[in-house]
Amino acid sequence: MKKKYLIIALTLIFISITVGVLCWGLQPVKKDEVSLNKLNKKLSDRYRMPSILPFEGDVKCYLIYNEQHWNLRFELSSNDVSGYSIELKDDMREIYIGSGTYNTFGISDNDGIVIENYKNEEIHYIFNTQSNATTDNLILQFDINSKTYQIEAKYNKDVDIEILEPDIKCILEQMIH
Repeated sequence: MKKKYLIIALTLIFISITVGVLCWGLQPVKKDEVSLNKLNKKLSDRYRMPSILPFEGDVKCYLIYNEQHWNLRFELSSNDVSGYSIELKDDMREIYIGSGTYNTFGISDNDGIVIENYKNEEIHYIFNTQSNATTDNLILQFDINSKTYQIEAKYNKDVDIEILEPDIKCILEQMIH
């Protein structure tokens, strides 16, 4: 009889811990739009980010915060920034730059991943160009000081690859010292 109660108690503890860990890890986020200057002033000491963008276009910058969810994340206040996002678009190209768990996804498990070194930092990237697609896509990901950064570029097929390279290099020069 004691063995039965012990098994029930252990099962309830296991389920409680599992639910707690899931709620702890699946925390919603919110984004606040700011200017590029304000983004750099607020986060340049904690995150690597460009202060000059490679081309003129529509720019949207966001501070990303963890939202408190049922007060389970007691160590974080709702004002703690957990990442950032920069979106730059014109008629022919789009670039997304960001850091934080909201913005990034792991690309290292994808087929076709290429690993290169840039200024002694390991960069993982995928370049996707398909003849039937309307855009070429480049996704770069790298880690610096235990923070993951991601750059995603989408270029119209009419844009020469010679334009993509300096645009990405402009961003990397500012982010990787």
